[in-house]
Amino acid sequence: MSAALGDMCLGAPIPPLLSVMDEARSWAEWATPVEHKAYALACYSAMPPKAQAGFLAHVMGRAVA
Repeated sequence: MSAALGDMCLGAPIPPLLSVMDEARSWAEWATPVEHKAYALACYSAMPPKAQAGFLAHVMGRAVA
């Protein structure tokens, strides 16, 4: 089952051709929910503490759907 789910994933984002945010948004449109969670957590974990705090302030300022 794990292998079958892996085959349905989009895979890693490609290097930016336009802007980083354009490429990230484009990738996110096609990625699976599992990929969204995995990349979001990995990226957040890789940020220095100050960037993590800024990121949390940004996302917590938005209404929860």
